[in-house]
Amino acid sequence: MFVTIASALIAAALTGVLVVVLRPRPANKAGPTWLWALGEADPFRNMLFRKDGSLRKFSRIAVCILVVPALVFALLLFFSSLAKLITGSV
Repeated sequence: MFVTIASALIAAALTGVLVVVLRPRPANKAGPTWLWALGEADPFRNMLFRKDGSLRKFSRIAVCILVVPALVFALLLFFSSLAKLITGSV
């Protein structure tokens, strides 16, 4: 049960990241500075975004490479635990 909830939460969080990054053209894709642990000095933020909040050249590709396998793994956990729940096996 815990694995199902955790994998659903992971999938929702990763989907939210993909939606924010892959949106057509909002003004500041990096979001508000409070969203990042170190604000504008956050190394992960600076790796994906410029100081003005626009994406760097290969940010979309990098996010897809990082997020898609994690999303697939979360869905794999979700559906395997769902199958166990339906069949009644432990």
